[in-house]
Amino acid sequence: MTNINTLLIGVVFEEVKPFLNKYIDSLNSQSTKNFDLLILNDGYEGEIPYNELGSHIINIANNKSPAQIRDFGIKYSIKHNYKNLIFTDTDDYYSQNY
Repeated sequence: MTNINTLLIGVVFEEVKPFLNKYIDSLNSQSTKNFDLLILNDGYEGEIPYNELGSHIINIANNKSPAQIRDFGIKYSIKHNYKNLIFTDTDDYYSQNY
């Protein structure tokens, strides 16, 4: 990851498969691209679509609760000195100025 101040976190799991391409497309279409993307893989077995900005993917043990996964993301952002943290839903897609 780079020295960007903002980290977007998305958790992927099998149920988001129908929405994942639109999610990634919406991130690629952002008017401001000054963010890093961290994908936390919670048992998703398919290929994760390409993000133009690049993304870091970390596989999470399947027995983690949603709170434990969020905690992992928070600790990751602190460890890597991000100032802003945005949790995103990978079954949603966002307007270009999100």
